Amino acid sequence: MGVKANRRHIKRLASSKYIGVGRKSSAYVAKPLPGRHTKTSNIAIKTILTEKLGLTSTGKESEKIIKGKNIKVNGNVIKNPLYPVGFGDIIEIPVLGENFFINNTKNGSFTLEKIKEPKQQLFKVIGKYKTKGNKVMLRLHDGRIINTDKSKEINVNDSVDIKNKEISSIIKLEEGGKCLVIKGNHTSQSGIIRKIINGTATRSSLVSISSGKENFETTLDNIIAIAD
Repeated sequence: MGVKANRRHIKRLASSKYIGVGRKSSAYVAKPLPGRHTKTSNIAIKTILTEKLGLTSTGKESEKIIKGKNIKVNGNVIKNPLYPVGFGDIIEIPVLGENFFINNTKNGSFTLEKIKEPKQQLFKVIGKYKTKGNKVMLRLHDGRIINTDKSKEINVNDSVDIKNKEISSIIKLEEGGKCLVIKGNHTSQSGIIRKIINGTATRSSLVSISSGKENFETTLDNIIAIAD
């Protein structure tokens, strides 16, 4: 069978707004591998080095750096140039002593925030289910699935902080708690959850948020619980 589509690249004109690359500088941009984050909210690490950080002038140069084990994402060495990164990920470049946190912006794309050292990383729990042996698995917003003995304390939509592959803290998504908007019109705004409005068969759950002098509503899927 013939290949139906380009497996390593996508046309820039058809690329997600999240990537935020120039549409006319060339025909194609690297296509991130599936599995981490969603199709419209990730970018290949190769593209980050070349077009966002300007560390290389060509994709081949970026590939050489990545395959040389010079880049880490969330503390793990990355060797695939098409490895996908998105909100909440931390990119480390040890040879330069630089670290970058990926955050979302109001216009639907992402930004790289330079940080002095890897900071607390929170992951939203978007799913919870049982496997054989009654093991409870948690599905996180970045695509990973983990097993933990703290599963009884954790509900879907809560946030967890992971250190050394173990959950070090849990932040409940509840009324009176703090949250960060990661999608929608109020992206990047943080505030206090005033009320959680349960959804119906035809409407998603909503959250009423107080942010400074402003009050607004957004869907539950658009926020992540954060520490005070």
